[in-house]
Amino acid sequence: MTNYRVDHALTIGLRAVLGLMLGAALLAYLVSPLRDPSFPGQGAHGSATVAWLSPEIYWINLCKTLSVALATILTLLMGTRWRSYLSRHLLFKVLGLAGLWIVIAYVTWFISMWYLLMQYIID
Repeated sequence: MTNYRVDHALTIGLRAVLGLMLGAALLAYLVSPLRDPSFPGQGAHGSATVAWLSPEIYWINLCKTLSVALATILTLLMGTRWRSYLSRHLLFKVLGLAGLWIVIAYVTWFISMWYLLMQYIID
């Protein structure tokens, strides 16, 4: 019964993180300078159109935080699924989960940075 509660809490957390990622993508789209008709598309001076969202470090930290949160939740979900499969080899389980965490974190971070670059939020 406890395993069900852990999985249920992790799926709620996964939905929350995915909702936050979708909200951040929508916010980046709404404050993108591409929505301004007078913005030169090939310029190297893009930033958010809202002044308090202009510093690039805010967007980069948001991407890092959401990527780490998503990778952690997905890795914990996979860890609960792999509990019976790799019960004898704890070292392989730990290394596999660490590798999975690294891959998920970096892939989601690169995708989110690419999206911000395409929206001209960061240079």
